Amino acid sequence: MGDQGAGFGVVASEVRKLSDHTKQAAADIETSLGSVQDSMKHMEQEIGQITTATVDQAKLVTEFMESIEQLSETSANLKKFVHQMLALE
Repeated sequence: MGDQGAGFGVVASEVRKLSDHTKQAAADIETSLGSVQDSMKHMEQEIGQITTATVDQAKLVTEFMESIEQLSETSANLKKFVHQMLALE
């Protein structure tokens, strides 16, 4: 039974090593998943900021276009006024 006991001791030692490696691998996976979650949260925040900036830029472009339209209308009215003034002379 001595050889069997020694064999069992070797197997038990290997099982402990495997258990330790498994625990370490699980801890490493947990750490990696935490890093991935943090990265995803950071990306979500950045996407939110980009979305806000895009909406703000769209508003500015719309306001600029409205200003251009007003300038164009004013220019047309001024041109019409000048033609009327010239016709009176």
